[in-house]
Amino acid sequence: MLFLGHFSFAYESRMASRRAEPWHGHFTALAEARNVDAALEKFGALIHEFAEKNDLLDDVEEIYLDSCIEVSSIPRTGFIGQVNLQEGDSPGGISTTLPRTAEKHAVSYHLEPESEEADGSYEPWPFVVLKKKKAKAARTKGASKAKKGTGRGKK
Repeated sequence: MLFLGHFSFAYESRMASRRAEPWHGHFTALAEARNVDAALEKFGALIHEFAEKNDLLDDVEEIYLDSCIEVSSIPRTGFIGQVNLQEGDSPGGISTTLPRTAEKHAVSYHLEPESEEADGSYEPWPFVVLKKKKAKAARTKGASKAKKGTGRGKK
């Protein structure tokens, strides 16, 4: 059985060059296990190993399980696994996909524009537009293609 775990955390950054700033984050993990208890054990071990080998969670002390989804089958049309709404404008941040995951296990694809700024950043635009007034603005920004990549994005 496949299990999809959604996790969240909050912390204060402790970078030497800056004063402590509040941060929060979310991540998703996937595991195959015989039941939910075994999946949760795998998630715990995976998170500990990831934190030991990666600096992304250096200042994080506690991680919360938001949900654990048991996937017994996937509908032909797929499904939405989690939605997270946050009040206010996005303050920006750091995003990465499949950190420390070998390509033989999973590959990340993302959309990006044909051109980028000199520093490699780009202004993202919608993948799906639900309101008609936004559709016109999205079409005028130029074409994009799905590209295989690291999943790291700057906004």
